[in-house]
Amino acid sequence: MTPNRHWARIESMISNNTLVMVCVNAASPFLLFNTSLNCTTAFFQGYSLSLSTSSRKAKLIIPYPETDNWYLSLQLVCPQSPEECEKAKVLIETTLYLVPCLDDCGPYGQCILLRRHGYLYAGCSCKAGWRGWSCTDNSTAQSTAQQRMATLLLTLSNLMFLAPITLSVYRCLLVEASIYAYTMFFSTPGEAVLCILNYDTLQYCDFLGSGVSIWVTILCMARLKAALKYVLLLLGTLVFAMSLQLDRRGAWNMMGPCLFAFVIMVTMWVYRCGHRRHCYPTSWQRWVFYLLPGISMAALAITIYTSMMTSDNYYYTHSIWHMLLAGSAAFLLPPRDKHVEPWACSQKFTCHYQICKNHREELYTVT
Repeated sequence: MTPNRHWARIESMISNNTLVMVCVNAASPFLLFNTSLNCTTAFFQGYSLSLSTSSRKAKLIIPYPETDNWYLSLQLVCPQSPEECEKAKVLIETTLYLVPCLDDCGPYGQCILLRRHGYLYAGCSCKAGWRGWSCTDNSTAQSTAQQRMATLLLTLSNLMFLAPITLSVYRCLLVEASIYAYTMFFSTPGEAVLCILNYDTLQYCDFLGSGVSIWVTILCMARLKAALKYVLLLLGTLVFAMSLQLDRRGAWNMMGPCLFAFVIMVTMWVYRCGHRRHCYPTSWQRWVFYLLPGISMAALAITIYTSMMTSDNYYYTHSIWHMLLAGSAAFLLPPRDKHVEPWACSQKFTCHYQICKNHREELYTVT
């Protein structure tokens, strides 16, 4: 159900001590009025209103009213002289309507449809620390300076992805470079991106890109055959998309596929160690200057994501998560193959025509 708003207005001249008492109840009407304004019945607690000459309008907001028959009970009360109620005439105007979100969530919120446990309902998604049914409670709201700092942190932290993007293109890993570029683009909370997509879609793409970036980095380290690598990449992306739809902030929804990719990588490394009769990777410089720093950054990023990230420190911890994720990818990407030249992929895209000659001799048979 959607929130229910009800308001009443009195239009008559009565004495200052005369009150119009209003009770709104579900399941059964309220029949016994008194000066305590208690609208409780045997089935429902009820909502109370009061109108007078000094307060001619009253508003009642019922968030998510239950499905039932609703009753509006009115009573004219004259505490000092009951005789006045017999002579008084009061005109009451009532208006009742349903809205999906109260006041359209105001300037600091967005009205969204939610589906939880088979129920579909509307609600306000507040921003920048604002709370309340219509995002009007500023008790925990962020100041303008804090919002600018949070936006600056989230934007500048994404520039760290330029390092793995550049290394991927340098080593002719175009698929990895495209995924890192996707993550960097959708992790940027700029106005240009928000004009194209809403915040919820932008956040989903951010989490999807981060998960797939980890997945593709580990698969690249495993040095699989191209066909098997791209099949696993596609399957992993589909699994990430499904798991993030179920629970976007679930730790195992992100770490489960990554642990599976890690098992594949360790299996391939152990196989190469047994096949070559020595440790893989073979260079100790690779372990000390690349793998150990990359693994340390990845472990710290996972710790922040699983145990330290909350709604209060989201902007700061998520910015650190971005930097650690991009830094670990830059350290963990495998070196280019010896037979592949640097920037070899860019050299394949020529901008001119090339005439190919067939130097083989043509053999003809005369019959």
